[in-house]
Order: sequence, then C-alpha cells, then structure tokens
Amino acid sequence: MVDQAHALRTLMKQRRLASDSNSVSSQSPSARVLGMTAAKGGVGKTTLALQTALTLQKAGQSVCVWDVDGNAAHDLVMGFHHPWNISHVLTGSRTASEVLYSTGDGLHYLQGNGVSNLTTALWRESSALSRALQFWEEQFDVIILDLPGAISGEVQSLMAACHSSWLVCTPEPTAVAASYGFMKSCSDLLDQTSIVVNQAETSDIAFDVIDRLQQTTKLFLQTEIRAAGFVPSDPAMTQFANHEEEGAGRKAIAHLSTRWLTGNDSSNFKHSFFQRFHHSNQSRLSSARAA
Repeated sequence: MVDQAHALRTLMKQRRLASDSNSVSSQSPSARVLGMTAAKGGVGKTTLALQTALTLQKAGQSVCVWDVDGNAAHDLVMGFHHPWNISHVLTGSRTASEVLYSTGDGLHYLQGNGVSNLTTALWRESSALSRALQFWEEQFDVIILDLPGAISGEVQSLMAACHSSWLVCTPEPTAVAASYGFMKSCSDLLDQTSIVVNQAETSDIAFDVIDRLQQTTKLFLQTEIRAAGFVPSDPAMTQFANHEEEGAGRKAIAHLSTRWLTGNDSSNFKHSFFQRFHHSNQSRLSSARAA
C-alpha cells in the first residue's frame, strides 16, 4: 500500500529547506494554527481534529491539538490522563511545558478550561498566557484548536485569531441548516474559513452539500465560502488505537492536510495567535460600531 503520508513528508521537507534558505527571524512564530468548529454537535468534529493531528504527526510534524473548551474528552478518547490544563498556566502553578501531555512521538495534547476563561485572559493581555502562547508557537509546526460547536462571539473571536478554520458539517439536513446559520453570523470570517463535509456516504452527496452552501452564501451573503473537501463515512475513523491502517477516511484526511499546508502562504504566519486575536477582533469591533 502506498504510504498516504508520503506527500506530506515530502512537502514538509521542501518547506523546511525553503525556510532555511530564507532565514526567518527567530522571533517569528512557526506554528500554523488551524481552528476546527461546527454549528451542530455530533458531526465528528473532535474525531476529525484528532485524526488530522495524528496524520500530520505521522508525516513528521510536531503537532499540538488543543481542546479549547476542555469538554472534548481528548484524554478519554486517546487513553491518557493528565491533570494540568490552561488554568494552571494562568495561575502560574504550572509552566507552558508542564501542562502539555506528550505521546513521545511529536504529538502533544493541551486541555482547556472553558472558552470564556481563555478569551477573558486574551482580552486582558495576560502576560502568563502570552508567554505560554509564544512557547507553544515556537515549539510546534501545527496547532489544532478543537473549538466548541456553538455559535458564540467567543468562538468567533478565537476563529479570527486562527490562520484558517474548518467548519465541519455532515449531509444531515439540520447540520447543513445550522452551518449556514453559523456562516451568516460570522460572514466576516468566511475568507479564512473552509467547509469540510464529514461522514459523507458518497462524493456526490458531499459535493451537493458544498454546492448548496456555496450557492446560498453567494446569493444571500454576497460571498462564497471555500471548500476544504470531504471525508467519507468510515467506521475506522473512531478507532484511534490502530492508526497504521489507512482506510478511506484517513486517506481523505491526508489529502485535506496536504491541501491545507500547500494552500497557506508562509507570509501569513508572521503574526502570533496573541497578536492576531487583538488585531482581528479590534477590527471586527470597529466594523460593528461603524455599522
């Protein structure tokens, strides 16, 4: 069987060579930050976040997958126990390194303690959080934020700080309707958001969902959301213990990951998550006041 991660490994080797030749400042954050959200529960967002992290790690990436809300149960799904989370960084009782759980192979997990606590610390410009974010962005190639599946201003604020986001949807009618509602509420973020249709029985069904969402946003919002692609229904997607077997779902995720990496201009990553949060959200607040 052809190694589905081969393309990713080749791509990252090329990127590292390019980075060496262009000598980016050591103060520039290196991590690419990908947010994953959904407008409805049960669409497989957390499974997709974890499988994407495993795929990127297998391709040679140093990856941190961050359960922002602290309710996605990454520890239960992946079979580990770690007592520390973001709150321990904010109080100074643990360092940015100590709150990470490492599998020892380039994949790390970070547990949150609530979206409100995180966004409040960001707005207050917590020096402890700022230092921690700088450490994590310098430490990892990719940081995946597993965001809550809810339409809220706090989630939108965090999406704005990500370099790009995936809006996970399924072909189920209520999930499609909820996804459009989400896009309508944060139309200013659509230029950095892409649809991923998950649990699609066929490619025709997935493309039909994508086409309907794109046509609807174009008609009513005068914009068009991009599509990252789709992931077919695959029972093996929830079986994390045996990630070496590459079924249809994992092959699709390898393809999505490759497209995501190649589709991001490295010049977009010169600003940190902390800086992007304040710049993006100040701009959003100014636009809202003007309206």
